[in-house]
Order: sequence, then C-alpha cells, then structure tokens
Amino acid sequence: MTSATQKHSIHFSKGLGETTAISPRLFSDQFHIDFETLADLAHVELAVLLHRPDSESLQKYMRDASNLVSLLLDLNGGDLGRAMAWFRHAPLSELGGATAEHYVSQGRADAVHRYALALAAGATG
Repeated sequence: MTSATQKHSIHFSKGLGETTAISPRLFSDQFHIDFETLADLAHVELAVLLHRPDSESLQKYMRDASNLVSLLLDLNGGDLGRAMAWFRHAPLSELGGATAEHYVSQGRADAVHRYALALAAGATG
C-alpha cells in the first residue's frame, strides 16, 4: 500500500469521530444505515446507541466495519462507493455466501480482512 492510497482510509476514518470512540451518528451516516440496522448489526439494543455509544460491543462492531472499509479503500484506490457496495452487498462465496457486513456482525472481521487481502493479491479461492 502506498501512502497515497492510505490517505483515503485515513480520511474515511477521521470522518467517523473526533475522539477514540466512533460516533454512532457519524457511522450510520457514512454507512448509509439507520440506527435500528446499526443496533442489529452490533447486537445491541437501540437504547445503547442513544445512551451508551461507548459500549464495547457497539464500538467493536463499528471499529471492525470501519477498519475493513478503510482496507478496501486502500486496496481500490479510494472508491468509497465501490468499497461500500462490496462490504454491504457482495456475497463472499468462499466464506459461506453472506456479505462482509454480515461476517463482521458475526465477529468474523479477521476472516474477511484476510479474504480481501487474498483477493487483492490475485488469489481466486
């Protein structure tokens, strides 16, 4: 990865919050999802987003998802639309056929991360 491509992921990550915690509002805006969907994906109650946005479960999901999208941005030259489409809609048949979003929600962000790197390196499964 070059420093030019890393700028895309740094810009994306900075847009999610000004502190070490990720803002659920900024995350939902960036990922184009509503709070209910975010709560479902993070396996937390909606009240957690509103009253305990620093919850470890919520922060872990948002951190894993944003780290993966940042990686995708670095790998594809900064095309956010393409990165989000792959994350949210592309079935990953080699991992079982669900989307990266689903696998991150299930705590399998590392597997998707490795899979994305393998694809970028030219592996076909």
